[in-house]
Formats: sequence, structure tokens, C-alpha cells
Amino acid sequence: GGNTFFQLRISDPEKALALSGNGGRGGLGLPGAIERLSPIVKPCNDVASVLASIPEEQIFERSIVGRRPAPSWLGPRKRVALVGDAAHGMHPNIGQGANTGFESARNLIQALAECQGDLKAGLANYERGHKPRADLIQSFANLMGCVQSRQKELLPKEVVLQMLDWINTEDNAKLPPEDALDVIRKFDPLSQRGVSLI
Repeated sequence: GGNTFFQLRISDPEKALALSGNGGRGGLGLPGAIERLSPIVKPCNDVASVLASIPEEQIFERSIVGRRPAPSWLGPRKRVALVGDAAHGMHPNIGQGANTGFESARNLIQALAECQGDLKAGLANYERGHKPRADLIQSFANLMGCVQSRQKELLPKEVVLQMLDWINTEDNAKLPPEDALDVIRKFDPLSQRGVSLI
């Protein structure tokens, strides 16, 4: 009695947007999903029969989502801080959401251990020490998610590989590739057609 998950990906952005039940914003149980998808899967009998057997209210249309870096991870009174996806939720395509969350948790623990009882100072040090890196990773994930979905190269492959190498390094002194910084920082996922704000 479990659930089965499968994904049908439409790689042509214009076709995907035209097939969307609500302009690319996604959602659960959008009316007409089976009718819109049936012509696409018709050539494959197995997929067509599976699609026809699913109640429409259980079909989830996934959209591309973008989330700009938060202005601050600290609450208004500076006594609470966001960690993980609450602080820097990101597109999953570069596989760094959980890694960046673990990194945030480690940095928060370290900042609190070193704050000598001054919680506000510890939280401020956590944000100051980790937010710039996490913001850059989040922005890069947004950019690469749009690249994947739109099939449009925004950074040369060599620079993407350098960026991934920087993300995966343990060396805090290593800087991200200069060639990537300007493009990543200026990229606004919400300027891309069909991207929803989260």
C-alpha cells in the first residue's frame, strides 16, 4: 500500500508552459491534466495506461521555483535565526540543498559555541560568517535550474565546473570563480518565463 512517483518532463519550455494547468505555476489536481498530457504519452502504451489510471486530483504539476536570497536570516529582535531550507531553499538540480543545510547547522553550532553566552552576538556571527556563501550557492542553484529547464547556457561549462568545485571544497580560503560571480549575482530567476516565486 505505498505510493508510486513518476515524472514526465517536457524539455521544450514553450510546450511545457502551453501544457501547464495554470501558466507554469504548478499545483496539485489541476483540472484537465490528463487531457493535456494524454497526446504526449499516447505513443507509449505503458505510460498512457498508467496516466489514465491516476485520479486527476492526485497528479501534481511541478513548476520551476525561484527564491531570492533573504535579506536577513535573523528575526526582528535578533534572538532567532533561520537554518537550512528556511534560510536558503534552492532549486534541487545542483544537489546542494541538504549539503548547504548541514553547513548552516555546523556554522550555527560553531557560532553559538563561541559566543560566550551572548546569543545575539552568536547569531549575528553565524549570519555574517555563512550567509554570503549560502546566498551565492542558492543563486547559482536558481541559475542552473533555469538553465536546465530552458536549455539555455548562461555560463560556460568550464566555469560551471569551477563553481561546483568551489561549492564542494572544504577550504574556506578558496574563492569562487571570478568569471561566475557577476552573472550569478545579477541573475534574477523571476525574470525567467514560467518561474514562480517561493
